[in-house]
Amino acid sequence: MKYVIDTSALINIVLKFYKKDLNFINRLIKESIFPDLIFYEIGSYLKKYYLKKYKRITKIPNNDNEIKEMTELFNYIIEKAKIDEVRLNCEIIDLSIKEELSYYDAVYLYLARKYNLILISDDIDLIEKGAISSDNLLRNFK
Repeated sequence: MKYVIDTSALINIVLKFYKKDLNFINRLIKESIFPDLIFYEIGSYLKKYYLKKYKRITKIPNNDNEIKEMTELFNYIIEKAKIDEVRLNCEIIDLSIKEELSYYDAVYLYLARKYNLILISDDIDLIEKGAISSDNLLRNFK
């Protein structure tokens, strides 16, 4: 393992490469670890994406296959990933207080420190704590 990739970075990487180079994404995923909350954060992203796309909806239109395709794509990618079940953890709560991060962000920082891995994030709060951006990773990934 080399990386802990947070949701913001994973989404940006997947959206840039899924049509161009799925093998690249698979290689990156094999070298990464994710917390179990990744599923929920991606679900929240997809919900926000659709609310922005349709402005006022009460459910996804039946003729819109994009959400189904995106959900299947992210499930396909995450199925290949190593998932760490961090659950509710006092060490992470302590870290979130000490580093002034949300619990969600602290989970990624915790995993990076626990396994001595590089944290990839497009979240400014985590970049300020030493994470590298997905653009920086993409420039240097071999």
